[in-house]
Amino acid sequence: MLQVDGSNVTLDGVWVKGSVQQSGSGTLTIRNSIVEASGKSWSVVGASSGSGARLDIRDSDLFWPRGVPAPGSSWGNGVVHGDADMTLLRNDISGSPDGVQQAGGDSTFEQNYIHDLWVGADTHNDGLQLYGGPNYDISYNYIELNGYDGHQNAALFLSDDGDASPGPQIIGNYLSGGGYQLRLESGATQAVVLGNIFGPLDGGFGHALVNQGASIARWEDNVDSDGDVVPRPPIQ
Repeated sequence: MLQVDGSNVTLDGVWVKGSVQQSGSGTLTIRNSIVEASGKSWSVVGASSGSGARLDIRDSDLFWPRGVPAPGSSWGNGVVHGDADMTLLRNDISGSPDGVQQAGGDSTFEQNYIHDLWVGADTHNDGLQLYGGPNYDISYNYIELNGYDGHQNAALFLSDDGDASPGPQIIGNYLSGGGYQLRLESGATQAVVLGNIFGPLDGGFGHALVNQGASIARWEDNVDSDGDVVPRPPIQ
């Protein structure tokens, strides 16, 4: 495992076998790299960081390899996990129970491919699991959870476990798999949901769930994989 303690560190064109864990403040930048888990840490890239910390990861392959054992019996972490602000662009993300887990907002997730998540006895898989905060930009990602068999929660899940998430931008994504492919809980208010494609339900309950307390400011041009319009979901 590579432990990053410096305030600003850049990894460019490297192959890390054993995960990267950031602590402290500053920006950890990863470019054009491969980071794979060895089972010694809970995430492929983790950020247990102080105020001002950021992960900036682009054009990289981040994965938990098949055959590498879980780090513990209650494993449910994301490939990328932490409360640092995040900018994730054009990454291939796979192999852990969740794709990305982030708390605090002020984060951008664009053009990532999130797929082949690890399914275990107690997992509730999410492609993007966001615990709240302002300024979420979630655009042009391809998130695939391989249907629903009781384990998959949502391709995109904005939880109500943390801060409110005013005005998340959810634009141009492909969202597939889960009980609901898009799930907005009470902190997600005035969401902008434009031009997304929802995959086949494959055993799921519906394309989108909006819980009491959540709200949608704009819902336009969202379709299923057959090109049929996905109607604006009611508040449950």
